[in-house]
Amino acid sequence: MSAEPAHPGPDPRHPARVITFPTASRPPRHKRQETRVPAEPLTPEQRLAASLEKTFAKHGHTLTDETTAEVFTITLGIARDMLEGARHSEAINDGQHRELDALYLGMLAAPGILGGE
Repeated sequence: MSAEPAHPGPDPRHPARVITFPTASRPPRHKRQETRVPAEPLTPEQRLAASLEKTFAKHGHTLTDETTAEVFTITLGIARDMLEGARHSEAINDGQHRELDALYLGMLAAPGILGGE
């Protein structure tokens, strides 16, 4: 007596349908706006803004979009609150706090730099 397979496969009387998905990347969720990266030579702040914008662009977003910029600003505000907590709990000292907070402040300026403000 031969063993029957546990799952014999598709029923030949009812051929399986194949669902295909397009391979193109999905469109951005927000309307893209033109990014205004300042012309060369760039200041350190402009280089940082351009670097951040490049990262957002890889994900189909731009910091010149009002909603994206707002979420970015809120997120950095949360990160700065956590940084403040790290200073108060002495996980970092005052000097480290100043250095890290300066980086966050530089990042917070990016939407304004890119948007021409």
